[in-house]
Amino acid sequence: MLLMYYATRTCTLLPKRSETLSLLADENIDQRLVSSLRLAGISVYSVAESATGITDEEVMGLSKDLGALILTDDKDFGEIVFRKQRSCPGIVLLRLTGVDYSCKADQVIQVIKKYGSEMIGKFVVITAERVRIRKFLPGAK
Repeated sequence: MLLMYYATRTCTLLPKRSETLSLLADENIDQRLVSSLRLAGISVYSVAESATGITDEEVMGLSKDLGALILTDDKDFGEIVFRKQRSCPGIVLLRLTGVDYSCKADQVIQVIKKYGSEMIGKFVVITAERVRIRKFLPGAK
């Protein structure tokens, strides 16, 4: 069973539109990043804490069950969404190799601050230079 952690303090940077936004951190996401996001007031479920070893397809199903966007650095989710046309509440792909976890957390927080619920149903790619947002294909299952 996954446990939901609530931060002990809230971040004043986050607008109201992101209050209902939850993330499901894939197993490959550094737990220090997960902790930083929680401290910023973001609800984060963690696969590494409660469901290690599940497949990407199972992560997609869990994301649907929880109503949470998947936070990952695994490009395979792009294949699942666009080639296999599977759907989930949304995916945030981190392309920040070599970037310190605290900087990653800052970037994710800023993206949530800027886009909030607009990320739902989208494939969001965060790089050091930019943020790309793409809608899922129509007819995704």
